[in-house]
Amino acid sequence: LQVYFLDNEEFFRRKFIFEDGSGKLFDDNQDRMVFFCKGVLETVKKFGWAPDVIHCHGWMTSLVPFYLKSVYKNEPIFANSKVIYSAYNNSTEWSFDNRFFDKASINQLEPEDLKLFSNGDESINLHKGAIESADAIVKGSEELDEKIDGAITSQSEKPVLDFQDEDSYLAAYVDFYK
Repeated sequence: LQVYFLDNEEFFRRKFIFEDGSGKLFDDNQDRMVFFCKGVLETVKKFGWAPDVIHCHGWMTSLVPFYLKSVYKNEPIFANSKVIYSAYNNSTEWSFDNRFFDKASINQLEPEDLKLFSNGDESINLHKGAIESADAIVKGSEELDEKIDGAITSQSEKPVLDFQDEDSYLAAYVDFYK
């Protein structure tokens, strides 16, 4: 098993992940998220890996399903990849502002191309965009916010794996991947 780490001293060399020691969210979480999502896909592309399953966990990876269906849709390396998105109740999207649409508009995307990530108003909904772009969905938290649950319910044609406890999740995930 080979493991690779995507690093950036400015973004990831911190004592805390998404907020500082006093609980204040980092101002650059939007930038860090876009960097991470694009960086992962570019790394996979550069190394020539052809993944069968790309399993994205939570808001930090929520752009990956969308990017795969838009920016990377003609990349042969991803042609047969299936994308699973796990939604959790831990999100910082409420701290994102409209600069998100400009920052996430990589390559030839325009901010309006990212409308899947909008609630139809000025607010950002990272889970909604990921759920709409993924091939399958996992409920990663036992209880989900009603907006997240509603986004999953609206995608009734997609396979959904309900929350699994510690005793059953391994077998359930293996079956779901098949």
